[in-house]
Amino acid sequence: MNNILRDEKFKKKFPIKLVKHNSDWINWYEDEKKSLLAILEKHKVSLYHIGSTAIPNIYSKDIIDI
Repeated sequence: MNNILRDEKFKKKFPIKLVKHNSDWINWYEDEKKSLLAILEKHKVSLYHIGSTAIPNIYSKDIIDI
């Protein structure tokens, strides 16, 4: 893994861009959670907003992790 993260071609192909916290992320998560729970209603599942977008006021990748 360390070799991949140091590979310049890899970093150009898959750049990691951090952005300022977006207060809409919690709403995006809630909307996605609602959709997923409707699809999975016959299964007992728990969904959680995890990752850096779940932490207010920090820079993070703008990808909602569930």
